[in-house]
Amino acid sequence: LALLSGCGPEVRYVQTDPTVLSPKPQVYDVPFTYEVPTRAHKVLGEIRVTSKIKPDFNEASTFDQVMSEMKTQARKVGADAIVDLKTIDSSESESGKLTMVGTFIIFTEPPALSGVN
Repeated sequence: LALLSGCGPEVRYVQTDPTVLSPKPQVYDVPFTYEVPTRAHKVLGEIRVTSKIKPDFNEASTFDQVMSEMKTQARKVGADAIVDLKTIDSSESESGKLTMVGTFIIFTEPPALSGVN
């Protein structure tokens, strides 16, 4: 369990697989989906990011900030994608905050070629 916080979002990552991978380059745009892919994959761990909801006055939205943090953490652990993304409802004590949970994965087989029988 890694807990990272400060001025920015609160980040909790729970590694569920002991595999240590090389980080992805910063230019790698980590794909994300609200679904679990059908393509073969291995789960690396779960990430939870919580951030205060801020009014959007020419700044990135709170959702964009949370997703940016998730992608940064995914690149650090070498994940190929963030899947099964969920928004967690705020409780009374978490009012005014956005919490999102996702699963980091690596694909264990290449993508299927479309249009090829």
